[in-house]
Amino acid sequence: MRAWSLLTDLFNPDQINAELDKKYRDTYVKISIGNSSFYGRYRGFTDEGFYKFKTASNDDITLVADTDAVISYEQIKLGLYNTIDGAMVVHTLPHRQWKRGLCDKNTAIESLFAHVVGGPRGNNFNKYFKDIFETPQAQEELTLAKALAILDTSNTTYTWALNRKWAVLNNIETDDPSVYHLCYYTTIVAKIKDKQILVTNDAFTQEILEAQQLFTGYEVIK
Repeated sequence: MRAWSLLTDLFNPDQINAELDKKYRDTYVKISIGNSSFYGRYRGFTDEGFYKFKTASNDDITLVADTDAVISYEQIKLGLYNTIDGAMVVHTLPHRQWKRGLCDKNTAIESLFAHVVGGPRGNNFNKYFKDIFETPQAQEELTLAKALAILDTSNTTYTWALNRKWAVLNNIETDDPSVYHLCYYTTIVAKIKDKQILVTNDAFTQEILEAQQLFTGYEVIK
């Protein structure tokens, strides 16, 4: 029961199973077996003594009580992530303490575009969980030039994240396709045009200057 004791900080099997049911049922935890790691959604403990999980791809995973796997609740890095539908904002929800694994009750995945333009956000946790947490490309850091190149070649994506703090957005003010917006989290802070970053929100000038390694090849105009 070592893996389950470490996860729950308990030792009695009945208490462990009760805690798993209360804090982890229908939430994702990280499962590490040897050199392989993946997320599994806890589905419960069976009468036969097995711990059941579902992967983000809906595959069944069964672990025994004395499994050698390492089961952990991993704190996620909040911020901006890329998906097949562009940049998403990942943030925690209030009153989240009663569930410890990752789920739509304590974590929200919302469209950056909706945050910026004021449209309905919804919580797309189940739709994009696999995209964000099990796809390495979602978490890689990009330069501004590379992010803009992705936007230029996409017919369906309007936003793209450079890292957890910065993203670019297609022009939402005019029909000029050569103009883009630079976002710091969910706030538009500059316009991008002709290899220039034109600061439009002076409160974020310092943040832009400190991140210039991401903006190589572009001149910052304050």
